[in-house]
Amino acid sequence: MNPVAESALAAEARARVLIDGQLTAAGWVVQDTKDLNLSAGQGVARREAIMAAGHGRADYLLYLDKRGSRSPSDLNHLRGDRGRD
Repeated sequence: MNPVAESALAAEARARVLIDGQLTAAGWVVQDTKDLNLSAGQGVARREAIMAAGHGRADYLLYLDKRGSRSPSDLNHLRGDRGRD
């Protein structure tokens, strides 16, 4: 692996550790796709998801009450901020 790609990988790995920690602190259960259990908590963050053909990949997909989360109000619900969007 060349040094540029290696440093980019290291930066991505560091970012993932930081994001995982922030999601966990906010109440999300962070899981790898291969270990996905949507019943693990009210909010589940799925790492490294491959989307349907032609749609690429997502670093994280968020599920609230076993459903894909689509809006900031969904995320606020997990934090208990129901009155704010």
